[in-house]
Amino acid sequence: MLVVHPLLPRQATRHYADRPHAYLARRNPGPDSRTIPRNATVIAPMSVDEVTKLCDACGVAYAPISKPEDPLHDSHLLHADGMLDVGRTARPVLVPALPLKFDGKRLGITRSLAAVGEHSREIAASLDYGVDEVARLLRADILVAPGEAVSP
Repeated sequence: MLVVHPLLPRQATRHYADRPHAYLARRNPGPDSRTIPRNATVIAPMSVDEVTKLCDACGVAYAPISKPEDPLHDSHLLHADGMLDVGRTARPVLVPALPLKFDGKRLGITRSLAAVGEHSREIAASLDYGVDEVARLLRADILVAPGEAVSP
C-alpha cells in the first residue's frame, strides 16, 4: 500500500516517502548558500550587546527571540501593530507582521487562515487525484471538506 505524504506530489511519494525534507529541499533550495555563512563570520564574533548597539545605530528593528513563542510576548510587537490576527473565530491566532511599512503603514492581512478542509479538493487535484479518488477519500474520512459529513 502506498501512503501519500501530505507535502509530496503523488509521483514523488514512492521515492521520498521516508524523507520528505529531501524532496522539499531539492524543490526549494532556500536562500543563497553564501549569505548565511558570510553573515555568521561578521556577527558570530560579536557579543549580544554589540549586535544590539549596531542594530540600534543602523535603525534595524530586532527582538531577542530564543523560543518560538517569544514574539507573542514582545512589547514592541504587541504595541506597534506588530502582531496580526489571522484567525476566523473569537479566539485570536496571532502571527508576527512583516517588519515593513509602506507610506507609514504596515502590511495587513491579505487572507485569513483556511478552515479545516477548505482546500482539500484543490490540493488533491494538484496532486493528480481524480474526482472519483477524491470522493473515495472523502467517504473514507481520509480527506475532509466543507459540507461533507464525517462518519462517526
